[in-house]
Amino acid sequence: MGSLPDLRGCGTDGPPRRVPAALINPCVVRFVVARFAYPGCYFADLATLRSPVWLIGISACVRLMWAAV
Repeated sequence: MGSLPDLRGCGTDGPPRRVPAALINPCVVRFVVARFAYPGCYFADLATLRSPVWLIGISACVRLMWAAV
């Protein structure tokens, strides 16, 4: 039985890339607003607005993940 491989720094050529705050802040604000708006739409029985609000929140998550890659 062999030992596990050393995965420190696996797939990187140096230090991790930093995502600028100017990109992160608007995405985070959009996500937080969507997270509070979604239950508001649910309790106000605004079913037609729930889907766009959910899409706005999930698009913020996708944008942040895309920026980190």
